[in-house]
Amino acid sequence: GIGYWVIKGGFDLFFFVFSIALFLYGLVFMIIVETPDMEGDIKGKKYTFVVKRGRKNTYFILLASLFIISLYFLILSISGLFIEYINFLIVFAISLIPIIIALIGFYNKPFTKKIATKVATMNMYTLVAYLFIFNIYLILLIMY
Repeated sequence: GIGYWVIKGGFDLFFFVFSIALFLYGLVFMIIVETPDMEGDIKGKKYTFVVKRGRKNTYFILLASLFIISLYFLILSISGLFIEYINFLIVFAISLIPIIIALIGFYNKPFTKKIATKVATMNMYTLVAYLFIFNIYLILLIMY
């Protein structure tokens, strides 16, 4: 946010439109990295988000966050906001990638440490791949 503020000289609607999704992606990241460590956090008396809510409820929050992000991009696409700069329908389509993988992970019932670790790893790779693809799209927008 600070880099945007320095370059633009302040915050504008474009910044706030993206910060909603970025905030939720931050929550998704936090859930992914905290989920496998639940037992260690309990032993260490660290009352993290996952410890307080449990893996199953936390995974529902992860899925809900991903769905909200995609729905948000779909609504932005329908609204036509910033259509001269970015096609939010493409952003919406790209945002479906983490949802699909997270649903596959949920199907595997990631409620034990072993499965939660595998699913978290899969979700993290997917989140990184999603961000890479999204950044390529943004670079292509700048170039063309």
